[in-house]
Amino acid sequence: MRLARSFPSYPGLLTLLVLAGCATSAPPATEGTASPTGTAPSSGVEPPSAPTFDLDTPLPTDDAVRIGQLDNGLTYYIRRNTEPANRAELRLAVNAGSILEADDQQGLAHFLEHMLFNGTQRFEEQALVDFLESIGMRFGPDVNAYTSFDETVYDLTVPTDSAALVDRAFDVLEDWAAYATLDSTEVVAERGVIIEEWRARDQNAGGRIRAQILPVLLGGSRYSQRLPIGDTLVVRGATPTLLRRYYEDWYRPDLMAIVAVGDFDVDTVEAHITSRFATLPSRPAPPARPTYDIPLSDTTRYAVITDPEYPVTSVDVSFRRPASTVAEVGDYRAQLVRGLFRGMLNARLAEQARTGTAAFLGASAYEGGLARPLATYGLQGRVEEDSLLTGLAALLTEVERVRQHGFTPTELMRQRRAVLRAYERALLEAENTPSARYAAEYVRHFLEDEPIPGIAYEAALTEDLLPRITTDDVNRLADQLLTDAGRAVIVTMPEKEGLVPPTEADLAAVFARVQRTPVAPYEDTVTDLPLLAEIPAPAAVTSTQQIDTLGVTQLTLANGIQVFMKPTTFREDEVRMTASSPGGSSLASDEDAFEASLAAQLVAQSGVGAFDRTALTKRLAGQAVSVTPTIGPLSEGFQGSAAPADLETLFQLVHLYATAPRLDSAAVSVFTNQFRAFLTNRSAAPESALQDTVLATLYGDELRYQLPTLADLEMLDARVADRFYRDRFADLGDFAFTFVGNFNPDTLTALAQHYLGTLPTTGRTETWRDIAPALPGGVVEKTIYRGLADRSTVLMLFYGDLPFDRVSRHRLRTLSTVLSTRLREVLREDLGGVYGVNVGATPAGEPREVYQLTISFTCDPARVDELRAAILDEVRQLQAEGPTADDLAKVTEQQRRGRETALETNAFWTSVLDFYATTPREDLLDILRYNDLIDSVTVSDVQQMAQRVLNLDQYIQAVLLPEEMGQ
Repeated sequence: MRLARSFPSYPGLLTLLVLAGCATSAPPATEGTASPTGTAPSSGVEPPSAPTFDLDTPLPTDDAVRIGQLDNGLTYYIRRNTEPANRAELRLAVNAGSILEADDQQGLAHFLEHMLFNGTQRFEEQALVDFLESIGMRFGPDVNAYTSFDETVYDLTVPTDSAALVDRAFDVLEDWAAYATLDSTEVVAERGVIIEEWRARDQNAGGRIRAQILPVLLGGSRYSQRLPIGDTLVVRGATPTLLRRYYEDWYRPDLMAIVAVGDFDVDTVEAHITSRFATLPSRPAPPARPTYDIPLSDTTRYAVITDPEYPVTSVDVSFRRPASTVAEVGDYRAQLVRGLFRGMLNARLAEQARTGTAAFLGASAYEGGLARPLATYGLQGRVEEDSLLTGLAALLTEVERVRQHGFTPTELMRQRRAVLRAYERALLEAENTPSARYAAEYVRHFLEDEPIPGIAYEAALTEDLLPRITTDDVNRLADQLLTDAGRAVIVTMPEKEGLVPPTEADLAAVFARVQRTPVAPYEDTVTDLPLLAEIPAPAAVTSTQQIDTLGVTQLTLANGIQVFMKPTTFREDEVRMTASSPGGSSLASDEDAFEASLAAQLVAQSGVGAFDRTALTKRLAGQAVSVTPTIGPLSEGFQGSAAPADLETLFQLVHLYATAPRLDSAAVSVFTNQFRAFLTNRSAAPESALQDTVLATLYGDELRYQLPTLADLEMLDARVADRFYRDRFADLGDFAFTFVGNFNPDTLTALAQHYLGTLPTTGRTETWRDIAPALPGGVVEKTIYRGLADRSTVLMLFYGDLPFDRVSRHRLRTLSTVLSTRLREVLREDLGGVYGVNVGATPAGEPREVYQLTISFTCDPARVDELRAAILDEVRQLQAEGPTADDLAKVTEQQRRGRETALETNAFWTSVLDFYATTPREDLLDILRYNDLIDSVTVSDVQQMAQRVLNLDQYIQAVLLPEEMGQ
């Protein structure tokens, strides 16, 4: 459950944010390559004509959304949208977050957000969550909220096929806005939940590092003193009075917006909003909503942060500037220029990383924001711990290369195509845009003045502006990354004996050295070679079967390959593909198992045919297409997707990955360097000891189930990997391919005949090999003492035999969801002992019919025994009595509602058709009988499943406790 977002997204803190350009449009046709379908690729970017848009023109507002404001100041946004059908996305956006807290309220904006799920005027205690779950909505994915520095936003997804449900949903929004009860008993109970959220998120290496990074980025501003998670002393002493003071000050109509997007009548929804929210109580003479700045220095700020449990080394160069609003066409153009710069720089950085000789393991340019007044633009790189300064120099050198020589016209041409293709696809999918995406845009419009001109306007604007953006326009941005003003340089790395962190002087010297060193210009090597020199002659279709009730056609090609096709119109510009054949790495010897498990990954990183990975990336620029070969433990195959216009390229790539794979030494070197960096300090993270313990308990010393070591990596033999890959794809006669999406069946059949029907086959008969070890019996309890923080992680793993039939799988999933709900209610809501409980069940039919069910959570070490006992009590109660009828009804309604939306997605149909295509004993028409399966499950069925799979005489319990507790 998300409930609160303690920190806004920021790439230097949490993850790399690679905004390197989207899918790209098709390149010019290559002479000498004919298309069997007669489809010609697009011609790319047209030369500039006279400008249509004046740079001073204000950006309009999309007239498809109805925007209004009530007399009390509340703003509303309403849009009819039928993707998905019979659903509405509702939001309550409050322009108030932790930045508005008084000294004695630090953490209470976030606390209040929690409390709105724990009692309002119409929904006592947990009644609100109970109601939403009873109508098929899931707590977390469909019902959620977050608190940030500057805002608090509540999310709600509801069905619209019942007027009563929609009416009740607006009851929820109205209660959130003004009628929280803030019961003292619930406040006391929720304190523990928030402390556990703090423990789970901040009591680890990542949290300790964030605590040191934020003051550098936020300076001495108020933002650095008002982190959303707050002060734990304030949280522990929170009272209804303190919470209500914040609620009454800042939850008021003039600071609120209601957003409603979905399959409904706009007038009816507007009437709901007007009748309910026009009379919201308002406070006389409310305090003004202040704003706060973040001071930026004229010099670079440095921070070198180490932690004994942090496993990786990275450097972040962030250029910080005051945030600006995109209000006019000129602002939009500037945004396009920045996007082009990021895309081209990221392409260069990725190309460097793929050489295998780069001084960094991976790098990216990013643009993001940490707080509303601040915009950031920068670079982030992963480096080997003993090469940090060299890696930083390599990263800065690529920016300096742009500054000295600029980007090339061919780079700009490719990136223009990337941007244009992204807008083309968005425009094609305008009718299929999910309601949640529109809702998020309107929330940002209210809170941050983000423009909402609509995709048709944006596409036309981009098409007009983009051809007139020159390399000089883009190149000027390089100076911003190499200036001292507003810049922050942050190094994060392990703390360990023998590893000496760099000083500020060391880092500053790298910048000075790079800026005074001449750099050779970038050479953009491209090729006009076609992917395939010759298109294979078509093979015959030997049989065709129509499954009319599913809209599926099954083909058998002359070489034995099965092709399952389901044309859809769920997405205008999407076709998904998957393919599978039995075998996988199980067919490798134990000696070759490591190489076998990596073979497909190494090939995918090497390119294909005459194209190494970089050449292939450039060759495919302008096409929305991807294909990845896969080798798993029990099968090999392909995953891929393409726009309809690029479908032939997808087939060509499949053909090449099967007949002309590459395994380049550079790809092996890149993989080895990255994996070595991962393994070197993996054991520093306490969770690695927990993972190792569970694996050792389950599988003992079985070679294939051990995590690789540095010694294994140094002995990696690429020739073995290459040989195994070629063997797995030497005979494709037993492959089953599945295609789902917007295609013409005749066109796809022709492509399959040319590119799949001509794939090699040797007539061999094979399947996977059972290499799974026997699992231990009895109860195994392990305690691991690792880690500096006052936190514990508990994992309970149930496992055993279970028939892999449709009924058993469904009942296992139902039990898992019931158990997840009950444990959340007991461990979180009743005991206040956890922030969340993860429950997951996995059935398997191969190589044996077995299951695993896991329960895991983070908690106070002092409460491990108490919470574990509570879990076992719930298990025993499920076994003795089964779930309540209400519990089961919630789960079945969630399953029913989930299937409603899944049926309208290509991803669902690709997955299920692949499953049935590769599992012959299953009945494909069972897809249509899912609701019957849901209806068939009784309380007794779930009870019996609990008795069978939650075997209290056979499970593994692993507990990670702080190191000091073991001394």
